[in-house]
Amino acid sequence: MVELEADVLERLEDYVAEFAGGFGYITRTRWAGIYLQGLFLDGERKSIEPLSRRVSVPGWRGDTEQALQQFVNQSVWDEQAVLQTYRRVMGEAFDDPEGIVVIDDTGFAKKGRHSVGVTRQYSGTLGKTDNCQVAVSLHYAAPKGDYPLALRLFLPESWTIQPDRMDAARVPLAHQASRTKNQIALELLDQVHTEGLPYQAVVADAGYGLSVDFRRGLDERGVVYVVGIAGNEAVLTELPTWSVKAEVEGAWPPTKTLVSAGRRRAAGGGQAAGRDARAHAIQLATRHQATTPS
Repeated sequence: MVELEADVLERLEDYVAEFAGGFGYITRTRWAGIYLQGLFLDGERKSIEPLSRRVSVPGWRGDTEQALQQFVNQSVWDEQAVLQTYRRVMGEAFDDPEGIVVIDDTGFAKKGRHSVGVTRQYSGTLGKTDNCQVAVSLHYAAPKGDYPLALRLFLPESWTIQPDRMDAARVPLAHQASRTKNQIALELLDQVHTEGLPYQAVVADAGYGLSVDFRRGLDERGVVYVVGIAGNEAVLTELPTWSVKAEVEGAWPPTKTLVSAGRRRAAGGGQAAGRDARAHAIQLATRHQATTPS
């Protein structure tokens, strides 16, 4: 059996000790360390059964697989407290006012149908539509390094319309309501912001940037951002005035809303930028939903 070196195990033990408050009982903290040890060891499959055969548990005479299953699936501990401690520990090493929050999707290929949120859906990670889970992820990038910030599974409609299925999969009641990926992303951003995370901007691809509600949500939070868009939007240097063409006799009444004459188009681009007071950047119209009337 391949084992981690003694100094690595010692550092891992010190790291896990930081989370003791979130795990509660000391036995849970111990099995948390053993579980992390298994994740570090070589092996393609990281599920409990194969992982339990790789780890070393000195002095343990019981069923390692059962003990790990108990820790991961049945024991009660505060995952939010653990995650908050994780961000604090990582933040002590990497947090910087020049940091950037990166919002993206992360996909996990699955064979069955019982994993929470699994369905046939598009995954950018896989590059195709397949049976998978998709999670909204926040990642932190700063001059001294980067680390994962937060992650939450997206629940497709095929799950949210089946409360019994969510209950059977132990989806927390607070997360059973239908939410878009954009809503989840903003909720996670609020969470890390409340914890005091220093960052200068948020970046996201067009999967999020095309959403007016997402951009408006960032705007309402006073967040500087750069997001991808489709590339065919009109970007204006100032908020436009909207008007409807005059009716023409004998024709259908006009319904299309247009930008009034005299409002100059600045550019059409693949990015929409949020305000950056320090750089005195032009306020692009996509931040104010100028491509469509409110």
